[in-house]
Amino acid sequence: MPWSIAVINRYAQTIRSIRSNSINNFPQPSALISVQRYRGFSREIATPVVVLAMVSSTRLPDLKPEYDRLWETCQIRSNWQARAKQAADRALKFRSRYGAIETAIQVPWWFVAAIHNLESTCDFRCHLHNGQPLSQRTTIEPIGRGPFKTWEESAIDALTLKEFDGPRVKDRSLGAWLWRAERFNGFGYRLYRPTVLTPYLWSGSNHYQAGKYVADGKFDPQAVSEQVGVAVLWKALEAMGAIDLP
Repeated sequence: MPWSIAVINRYAQTIRSIRSNSINNFPQPSALISVQRYRGFSREIATPVVVLAMVSSTRLPDLKPEYDRLWETCQIRSNWQARAKQAADRALKFRSRYGAIETAIQVPWWFVAAIHNLESTCDFRCHLHNGQPLSQRTTIEPIGRGPFKTWEESAIDALTLKEFDGPRVKDRSLGAWLWRAERFNGFGYRLYRPTVLTPYLWSGSNHYQAGKYVADGKFDPQAVSEQVGVAVLWKALEAMGAIDLP
């Protein structure tokens, strides 16, 4: 049954409000599941499935206020404090290697560290792109990168592939780096599971409870990420006095 544009817009506004307040268990209409079946809509009516296309922009200017709000209200969960501290200590242990990437392409070392921690638990034998072995060509997204002789070569390739390197980055605010971290992993949560804030950023914080992609395209609403999210690692590093964030 088609929904009117007015209904679509009201639903979109509700989802935006939910995301901003970090409520992760709002029920989704079953009609939203079949995104792949969307075929378009007229000026007057739209099928329910098009809601997702209207709810979430992935443009930095549109999303930056949301990232800023979420960062300001982000708190590390008490039962994650030790895990976050362990991840922060690991990042600091390898700061010189991350710093070499910052020197080469002007990507902050703490950004590189957070991505590396999530993709391979800071294993320098693995691609920064996706955690696959450095010695092989990548077979999952992004496909066909490498092989590389050094982790540094892989890291520079992964970050320049996303256009995160110095001259191409105009906005170097914290909100912009949060956006880049989500973009690195993909906007799947935002586009297809808009009531779940991505655990890639928020796992271990008050902004994330449950819901996780357990494989490409396979979402489990009961699965819970066990990794330290980007924002949680940065909060831990900030609390230790190890970084001055923009």
